[in-house]
Amino acid sequence: MKSWRGLLYPENILTLLRIPLAIVFLLFLDNIPALLIILIIAGITDILDGWIARKYKRAGKLGAILDPICDKFFYVIVAISVFSVTQTSWKYLFLFLFREGVTILNVCVNYVKGWKKMNFDAVLWGKITTVLQFLTLMIMLIFPKYALVGIYSVFVSGAIAGSIYVGRYKT
Repeated sequence: MKSWRGLLYPENILTLLRIPLAIVFLLFLDNIPALLIILIIAGITDILDGWIARKYKRAGKLGAILDPICDKFFYVIVAISVFSVTQTSWKYLFLFLFREGVTILNVCVNYVKGWKKMNFDAVLWGKITTVLQFLTLMIMLIFPKYALVGIYSVFVSGAIAGSIYVGRYKT
């Protein structure tokens, strides 16, 4: 039971909030201001969870695992929704979510190969990609005609981050 106690730490609650935020996002697809507010709240939770964990010296494996899982859940649902609302071509969704796919595939492959000591620590390019994802989703909602610049930026930074993540698990 002791291992579950960490779920009640504020930083992990903030991380887990991104799951219901993604679902609430779906309820407001016809309300752009509400979608922007939800994105901002999700972005704040993403910044605060790590900051609180480091400040109180509780950065650990639970948060390191929960954060990317909640991020992936949030980004995939929100990206599909925003691409749909803005009627952006689905081929660009692949570019936008490239890093998420590489990361998920990499974790699955290495788990199957028996790699038990996976490194879930964030890398700078992953953080840059996350910021670009948030900004691009907001731009897509406010100025959809400028979406491609953000989408390509997310793809390039995501490809760099993905290559770093893949490089960690070479055996």
